[in-house]
Amino acid sequence: MLEFIKMFGLGVLYTVLSPVFLLVFLLFVVYSLFNYLVFEVINVIGFFAGKRFTEETDLDKKLKKMKEQGLMGPAANKGGDHNA
Repeated sequence: MLEFIKMFGLGVLYTVLSPVFLLVFLLFVVYSLFNYLVFEVINVIGFFAGKRFTEETDLDKKLKKMKEQGLMGPAANKGGDHNA
């Protein structure tokens, strides 16, 4: 009998708390979608404004230096055909 009352109590508890869990989950989903959309708009605006989203790495600096010194060949400086 005690086992039945315990199981019945858990059923009532789950029935009462399930809307709360559902509400918390839905709030999380709405927050995530809002956050995604806001940052997507910010990134699209930044992209068309020419903003860089990453810092210049050491490899970027070396490549830029090699291009300035002419060590990469004519195709690298033009930014054209890579097969030439």
